[in-house]
Amino acid sequence: MEQIPHGLAGKLMSFFQQWPKDLLLSDIRSTPVIFPEPGALQHFFTKLDKPLLALRHYSFRFQPWQVAGIGHNEVRNSTLLAWLLDPAGSHGLGDGPLGALLEILHKRSEGKFPAKFNRYCRVQVETNPTGDTRNRVDIEMDSDAFFLLIEVKIRAGEQENQMQRYCEEAAVRAGIRPWAVVYLTPHGGASQTAGPDVLPEHTPAISWRQLGLAFDTAVSETYQEIASAQPVSTARLMAACSAISFINHMNQL
Repeated sequence: MEQIPHGLAGKLMSFFQQWPKDLLLSDIRSTPVIFPEPGALQHFFTKLDKPLLALRHYSFRFQPWQVAGIGHNEVRNSTLLAWLLDPAGSHGLGDGPLGALLEILHKRSEGKFPAKFNRYCRVQVETNPTGDTRNRVDIEMDSDAFFLLIEVKIRAGEQENQMQRYCEEAAVRAGIRPWAVVYLTPHGGASQTAGPDVLPEHTPAISWRQLGLAFDTAVSETYQEIASAQPVSTARLMAACSAISFINHMNQL
């Protein structure tokens, strides 16, 4: 008894195997239609398995951060951004997001800022780098290769001499290490409070959308591996979906 093929790839292969060998479809408006080899089609659709599975998880409907009401709250968004930038974070995406940010800074500084850390990178939120309580920084990143501060803005404006004060703090804490104070805003415009003596490479301005798109590119392969792993780790998948959800949120700020 003839075996009925299963799946789209199998059915297509059967269809084209039965197609008359010398029959070509054409008309006066187009060139002849030549069908691909069944084996090539089967290979193509087999290769689609992983991307389609990952895409199914990308359609994840639950938006945890929307439910949590983070909205445009700078403190909550800073906390989640710090979580995502932590290479040891529970998001399970490793140093992908951090690497994406460092790559931006590396290019902006023409190679002066490191593109990676060596042994450690500690990420904290709402710190006073030198103990001065007037300077409460949103995110601090202390690495063996660099010292980095991130000033998060969504709707609030700058305080008087804010970025200049943060640059002074960063320079003290950095010592001989490269340092920068990222000015993260919805529009990506330059800070107006950095002062005339601060070099542009020390106060790179980045938009939330620009950073979100860089994150998305950096983590896509890791996310696909998590989503298509067999057996599926529910905890790891949920953590990765939560991270992807926040990256999507970043693109809307």
